[in-house]
Amino acid sequence: MTTLAWYAPEDRIIDLGRLTPADYETITALQGQIRRSDRILLCTRPGADPEMLIWSRGGRFWARHFPGGGHGPHLIALMSPEHIRATDYAIRAAEDAGYTTVPEAVTDNRTRLDAVIYGPGVSQVTGIEVQATAITKRTVLARTTRSSRATALKGACAQPLPRGVLPLWFPLGGHEPDWFPYVPSIRTQDVSWDVLPGRRTATAIGPRVIEAKRCGPPWFPRCPAGRRWCGRWHPRDEPRLGLTVDDVVSMVPAGQLVPVKTPAGRTMLTDPNSRMRYTELTAGEAPDAALPTPRARAPAEDARECRSPRHEDPGEALGEWTDCQGCHRRYRPAHPQGLCYDCAR
Repeated sequence: MTTLAWYAPEDRIIDLGRLTPADYETITALQGQIRRSDRILLCTRPGADPEMLIWSRGGRFWARHFPGGGHGPHLIALMSPEHIRATDYAIRAAEDAGYTTVPEAVTDNRTRLDAVIYGPGVSQVTGIEVQATAITKRTVLARTTRSSRATALKGACAQPLPRGVLPLWFPLGGHEPDWFPYVPSIRTQDVSWDVLPGRRTATAIGPRVIEAKRCGPPWFPRCPAGRRWCGRWHPRDEPRLGLTVDDVVSMVPAGQLVPVKTPAGRTMLTDPNSRMRYTELTAGEAPDAALPTPRARAPAEDARECRSPRHEDPGEALGEWTDCQGCHRRYRPAHPQGLCYDCAR
């Protein structure tokens, strides 16, 4: 649960729901030390008196508004060890690439990032947003927009932001959350965050490469413009394989991986040439052109589309149908790389 509060003595925003160990000690030590009008800890949620004090029961701490001041209390909790290790991994990768990093960075648009990456050779200030707990798509999109529209970093790393901050989202847990395709994101499935993984050991899932393909089989099950196969060229995105999280963390600030937004609302991280190719091929297309979202189809149709002979064997042993991250067709059984058996060959 994200609860942003302004800690006035250090002029910075903190997330009460995922504090670092040092911040947890600082905030919980304020119990019994805050009086009304001290304005030490201020809630950033609108519509209430922002002043808060610290209250505890049964070994748990809350930030609570003064009587008559507003909504209910905010739980104070530590950032998970996995969250800290993933942040440390990203910071280490950025510093290995020669960039400057600042952890726990805050923008003037009320967003707090686990780290920001800037320095020599950086074309875009990049923020790291590790997400170890469930969060709504609406919240992710709102935070992404606010960070991109920020005009300055505050606190220890205060500086203007001519282009805002590009947040790079990094969900943990191996699964793909529903918001993943809609913001610049990477994830990994091949490492555990029980310990800090070694350098270049976390494979990155998320970056795409876009190629021009002629409208028709086998590239498109239907015309991306919503008509019968037209024979024209359309962009088709596929996973960019072989990158580690370390690569992505170094490539995004340098502009070697850039976001491209589709009319359907998806956001992909891709190389500049792919983005240019996508822009050229979709000029004048319909709103859902080129990159349709997966649609439900009958298993028999899906089995014909994915040409793997494994689909010809009937029975429950094949497992549930799933969507291929490469061609968006339905297939089974699930493959560890998230790709159907045509794409994985």
